[in-house]
Amino acid sequence: MLHPKVMRMIDQSSTFRTHPQLRAQRTGEYILIITYGDTATAEGAAAMLHRIHSRLTAVDPESGEEYGVLVPDYLLWVHNTLTWSTVRGFEAYGEGLTARERDQYVLEQHIAARLVGCDVAQVASTYDELDRWVEQQLPLLAFTTEAIWFRDLMVPKGPQKGLQAIVGQALARAAVGTMADDHRRLYGLAWPKWRDAVDHAAAAAIFKGIRSKISVPGIRAELDVKAFGARNAPAE
Repeated sequence: MLHPKVMRMIDQSSTFRTHPQLRAQRTGEYILIITYGDTATAEGAAAMLHRIHSRLTAVDPESGEEYGVLVPDYLLWVHNTLTWSTVRGFEAYGEGLTARERDQYVLEQHIAARLVGCDVAQVASTYDELDRWVEQQLPLLAFTTEAIWFRDLMVPKGPQKGLQAIVGQALARAAVGTMADDHRRLYGLAWPKWRDAVDHAAAAAIFKGIRSKISVPGIRAELDVKAFGARNAPAE
């Protein structure tokens, strides 16, 4: 959300402000279906996403320019940062990756890039290449007015009440832990090192518990009727 035009699109043309949980759920379903679904189902989900995106526009308040979602640079930003964050998250809270596994994952995401409409020739093919690309985008980033509500929504401050809220805050801080230092500074997200260590330990334990309960065959069995763009899903 540090890319000003991407953030303005989210702010103006999505339901993230009013229905953040549903919006996040739909995104999660899409990721699940292109990861675990069969080819036809993944292609169908991508086609649905493309139809949705083709109708969305936002207006730059500074220039008055109207622009759409399907701008190559914006698609590339979202794809590359998602891939970059996923690798960093798995290395921080998963079982670790070798350099070869990192590169394999980045290369495999060319399929996801094609599905969402990126020019695959412009997509990073190794993790080092991807990391350099993310660093090179820093001059384009800014913590805009539109990003304030998103930060405060995703990283709630102060003591939380109830187990769900406490776990949610720990996972949000864990996500912050995957950011580069420059990104954290732009967001104004700073707290003591001991807090990072506590949040890291809590998130690692939560994710370990989640992984112990995940069944890939179970996920695949439900995709056809429950995931984003599923062929046999009931009409909403």
